[in-house]
Amino acid sequence: MQYEESVNGIFDLGLFPPRELWRPTLESCLARIAAAGDRDASIEALVSDYERPRRHYHVLGHALETVRAGEALRALAGLELDPEQRSAFVAAALCHDAVYEKGARDNEERSAAYARDFCRALRLGP
Repeated sequence: MQYEESVNGIFDLGLFPPRELWRPTLESCLARIAAAGDRDASIEALVSDYERPRRHYHVLGHALETVRAGEALRALAGLELDPEQRSAFVAAALCHDAVYEKGARDNEERSAAYARDFCRALRLGP
């Protein structure tokens, strides 16, 4: 358990995949949506940004769990996504907390801008 004020005092990092699987899982997610030549720098940047200090539960494991949970809900609802929609979903889920500064009121907006840049770097559609 890790202390985190914004989640009623406690957040269980055990809900995420094991840390040693974060990078391979990220690589697998991106392999499904982006060409090989476009992935390496984006992976490095995303990993680096999620590893900044004082992220609390806003870590890469949380982003990966968001992808997994979203995929599970999509399947449960019987929704099909075309390749462009799937790419947009994966990129949005991976980047939704890419910018996190405790107490900042614009983390979501800055994360959305980060996601747009991330998609451009991966040559994904708008």
